[in-house]
Amino acid sequence: MAITKRRSKKGIRYQVKLRGDDGKWVSETFGTLKEAKLYENNQISKKLKGQTLNGDAHKVSLNDFFTMWMASSCQASFGWKKKQKQMFRDYIAPEIGSLKITRVKAAHISKILQNMQELGRGEQTRRHVYNLLHKIFDDCIQDYEYISYNPVKRKLIPKLHKKEQEHLDYEEVVFFLKYVRSLDFGLAIWIQLLAGLRACEICYLRWSKHIDFKNSEIKIRGTYRRSEKRFVNFPKGKDWHSVKIPHELLLFLKEAKLRSKSDWVVTSLTNTQNPMSYNSYLKVLKRHTKNAEINPNIATHNLRHSTHSIYMSNGATEEDMQLILGHKCVTTTRRYIHGRHRAKKRVEEITESVEIFSSRS
Repeated sequence: MAITKRRSKKGIRYQVKLRGDDGKWVSETFGTLKEAKLYENNQISKKLKGQTLNGDAHKVSLNDFFTMWMASSCQASFGWKKKQKQMFRDYIAPEIGSLKITRVKAAHISKILQNMQELGRGEQTRRHVYNLLHKIFDDCIQDYEYISYNPVKRKLIPKLHKKEQEHLDYEEVVFFLKYVRSLDFGLAIWIQLLAGLRACEICYLRWSKHIDFKNSEIKIRGTYRRSEKRFVNFPKGKDWHSVKIPHELLLFLKEAKLRSKSDWVVTSLTNTQNPMSYNSYLKVLKRHTKNAEINPNIATHNLRHSTHSIYMSNGATEEDMQLILGHKCVTTTRRYIHGRHRAKKRVEEITESVEIFSSRS
């Protein structure tokens, strides 16, 4: 291991050259002697710690490494891989895909996130890309030992501003339940609002396996993955669970069961032997909200966000809602409980009216 002083068109450069554990030469050139010595010390420290010095690292581009990384993610779902590939292709590869992985710096990461912001991409999308980059380089350090530090710094994390999800309040829920009861996919809307299921979990429901009339329960045992266009035998969160069926929903389900000619709880509008299509359901839901003249921004998941309106108006606690919605953590459930701004306003009004030492007539 040695530092060689070289002259070039760019001026004096300092080259650090060493032989890796794989027998291949590793070389890195720096503009200052200080940077070269720092790199050399890092490599010496790396060897003393028993870490591997790999000569191939300086030949591998980020595009090449991403291909290897995705191939090694054998346990990841098809849908997850598809999403990561799309983000890498759209935002990362055009900027730094051709760079050698050892050449990527924090400035490159910052530029990617800045460009996304200029393109108008949302906070959540930028956070997803940040997480992908951080995971790529973290695995590059831990599993491949191609680099010794992660250029995706924590200070670059895009901040997420909390926004309240669109939802229906108690009066709107009651009105909408009455409005859709006899309309297309009315049963699906009732199940979402009164049992808190996700739309893709409703696509999976069968009368024979998942509706327990005896114990008044819906057994949640799987879901439909839109990104993969297939059913999987476990819901989001991986855990099977059950939801108690409210009395009025139970009556509706019994009526629907008597009329049903299929084992699917909610069927396609065009072929009753097939399950409900998510896209058809969303389209019909949008038509219902428009005709009912309620919040036009309500989509399928916003119905799940509206479930709290019914239960908490009838005395349910956060822990109760956690069980109803099937969350592992009550922190997640709190994102589904809305209207806190109204409670805050009431507290402000009460605070302003409090008088302890003032004389009262």
